[in-house]
Amino acid sequence: MSLTVQIDVARLDERTELLWRDGFLREAVRHEAELLLIRVADLAELPDLYGQPLISRALNERDSALAITPRSTRTERDHHASAFFLALAILRGARNVYTHDVTTPVHPNEAAMWLAALQHVNGQLDQADSVATAESGDSAVERELIEEGRVQRE
Repeated sequence: MSLTVQIDVARLDERTELLWRDGFLREAVRHEAELLLIRVADLAELPDLYGQPLISRALNERDSALAITPRSTRTERDHHASAFFLALAILRGARNVYTHDVTTPVHPNEAAMWLAALQHVNGQLDQADSVATAESGDSAVERELIEEGRVQRE
């Protein structure tokens, strides 16, 4: 059995696409993972955090800085949790491994699966609202959380 992974090249960063096309698979995945961290920090308004502490603060299940969904139902909480755990898996399983183990060859299917996972998390982040934005009244998702008493106004 063979697996083919489709990557939406149009959604890749230009540098990632060039690295991929030139055969630098490890660097393509690492670069895209770094961009994910930058995007999470920007969306969550957490410029001083990086790596696992950033993902934990931005996407944890209890008091995250970002809300992927209103988290009012079990399914919504699971959807939010999937972004948290997948982002952590990408951080630990792709970015960290590919940074510290530069000698083991990277199979194209493995690199493609990591890029597909990165694209999935980025798609989830497209739906994210920041808690800070919610408290200013700009986010419908966060206003809903405040109304339900799941997020407290200060």
